[in-house]
Amino acid sequence: MKMRFWSLLLVTMLVCMAMTGCRAGSVGQKVESAGRAVERGVEAAGDSLRQSMGTTTAPESTWSANPVLTAEEAQKIALKHAELTADQVTALHTEYEIEHGTPVYDVEFRHGNWEYDYEVHADTGEILAFSKDD
Repeated sequence: MKMRFWSLLLVTMLVCMAMTGCRAGSVGQKVESAGRAVERGVEAAGDSLRQSMGTTTAPESTWSANPVLTAEEAQKIALKHAELTADQVTALHTEYEIEHGTPVYDVEFRHGNWEYDYEVHADTGEILAFSKDD
């Protein structure tokens, strides 16, 4: 039974190759050529990515060492936007991080049943994101 299956498979493959005009040698050459093209494409994409990262993105260490704003200033910006004071909120927490190449302070706090979450740009003080959930 197995021998019959393999024989039938071989005959089918030979018929398909004959119908498409392929020879075993040319198929191997095409596969090898395609493999080299893929390798060149991957190398080119990697070079392009390295170039774009090198020219447009500063390393995170330059941001993490010296943010312009302090955590307290970022808290004041978020609280002012929420029209609240530090005395009115609980669970006030601020964390500095680099998010998609941007230095931000993540400021979170609670007021009553509401939970506030802000992303404040660590250099400009701009509010990048804000949410208020219950």
